[in-house]
Amino acid sequence: MAALRDLPTVVNAAFIISFNVARLFWRVLARCCRMLPQQAGMPSRPAPSQSISPFPPQGVST
Repeated sequence: MAALRDLPTVVNAAFIISFNVARLFWRVLARCCRMLPQQAGMPSRPAPSQSISPFPPQGVST
């Protein structure tokens, strides 16, 4: 019965740990994504927004 009573504490601790791990993972991922273009010799500026936008350009009529 002790495990049943400690269940909320265990769940809370697991949630906090997983949240911190996820935050650290995203921070490392963002740093790698920022460093990757510089290592490849490409400019650090992002690509034009029209190339990454899911919408077609305004000049094209569907």
